[in-house]
Amino acid sequence: MLRYEALKERYALALPQKAADIEAAWTAFCADPTDVAGRSRLHQAVHRLSGSAPAYGFEDLGVAAQGVDTVFSEWMAAPEFSRPAPQQLVDSLGAGIQHLLLALRGARPI
Repeated sequence: MLRYEALKERYALALPQKAADIEAAWTAFCADPTDVAGRSRLHQAVHRLSGSAPAYGFEDLGVAAQGVDTVFSEWMAAPEFSRPAPQQLVDSLGAGIQHLLLALRGARPI
């Protein structure tokens, strides 16, 4: 049990960097929504967070990340010929990303 608590503490200490990374990736994606590598960086960071946060007791953070991850996943799953434009993805993600960044900054384990 002590090992898990130490891991949870280390995870909590890494949250400010995760917030900075996601914010930087979001800013870059907003600047160029057609940049596939930039979109992928943002999606991967959010996807990892959606799985890891609940595992370390940050349920609310996980829920916020899962909401953003779902928007990404649905957009990517759409056939390319009918997929909304990348700018529409930016518009769809805006509120969720802001909620996620707030959750990251205020994250407390349960």
